[in-house]
Amino acid sequence: MNKLGLNRSFNRYFLDETSATYLVKGELRPMRQSDVLSLEEFFELNSNSGRNVRFLITRKPEFKPKKNSLSVSTTSFYKLKALLEEKGLSSDDWIWLAERKLTIEELPKEKMLDCSIVDILGSYRGCSPMKTISQFFGLPVEQVLVKDLMALDDETISSMLSALLTLQTMQRRLRRYGFNDNDGPFMRASLDFFVRKQKRLF
Repeated sequence: MNKLGLNRSFNRYFLDETSATYLVKGELRPMRQSDVLSLEEFFELNSNSGRNVRFLITRKPEFKPKKNSLSVSTTSFYKLKALLEEKGLSSDDWIWLAERKLTIEELPKEKMLDCSIVDILGSYRGCSPMKTISQFFGLPVEQVLVKDLMALDDETISSMLSALLTLQTMQRRLRRYGFNDNDGPFMRASLDFFVRKQKRLF
């Protein structure tokens, strides 16, 4: 724990570098680096009680500090949280960390169906293709969901010329996220054919 990269004032919670001695298996001795809790041990010792505590356990029982327990309201605690979250850890790893928000590609398909197409594509909502899609559904484009697109078939899509490239990108991205022809007419639509045909016309 004292090798995470935080400052000396943080490290003192975990390692006593003074000349103080502790009774360990019948022997009085100072604390050593090998006595310091690992991150895994720290998580384990400070997970069972949930968040209904004011101070966290920072040392094994034989090295318990007389003072300077790590308070959950200190700057050191918040720096520790921030560092662990920067390293990609979340509440799945330790209850005190923030809930990790799933990225779009990590969502199950049933959740992705309720996402806005803007979230999937990351496209500028004021661009011409998005305006075409918005007008077709009669909704602001950020309210058009993936499940709304799933009902579009070849005949409908052929009337949305200015949005063809965007719809093709959407279909390809959804395939990458695990969608297939069984998920709706949109996934079976011949968008690659329509786009090639449109390019030939121009």
